[in-house]
Amino acid sequence: MGDLGDGSDSNLDFSDILSVHDYYKMAEAEIFRPDERVEFIAGQVIPIAAKGTAHSAAITRVNRLLKSRLGDRILLRLQDPIELDNYSEPEPDIALVKPDPFDYEDHHPTASEVFLIIEIADSSLRGCLRSLDCYPIRPLNPPEWGTLKEEWCGSPPEWGVGGRV
Repeated sequence: MGDLGDGSDSNLDFSDILSVHDYYKMAEAEIFRPDERVEFIAGQVIPIAAKGTAHSAAITRVNRLLKSRLGDRILLRLQDPIELDNYSEPEPDIALVKPDPFDYEDHHPTASEVFLIIEIADSSLRGCLRSLDCYPIRPLNPPEWGTLKEEWCGSPPEWGVGGRV
């Protein structure tokens, strides 16, 4: 692949699984364009879609609700990295994490410091479900999700085949 900025010649093969360390070396070497939106999941750099207005509004509503209900008992992180292991550092829409006196200045929250991860899905549901595979949790099933969406965001969704929009 070439020089990664540290003087060493790396022979990274993108068909191989990359580590978080490799991912950061790629970012330091400016392999990604500044406007390129990517996430690092299961050893792969995955492009992510731009956030639409409905998606952003839903994140704002959920953020407001959680802050009002939970206050300082948790720290809310919005679209910031969490360190699941050496091969995944996703950036979920919302992560409820243990409060840290330095707001995680020295590291991203690890799996043991995360209480809950929320991914908001609208038109990007298929891609969102792919990224959920990296989390050691189960996503809400459609009836649970519909109840939460109705409480937080308005009317329930219309479910398609298999319970997905």
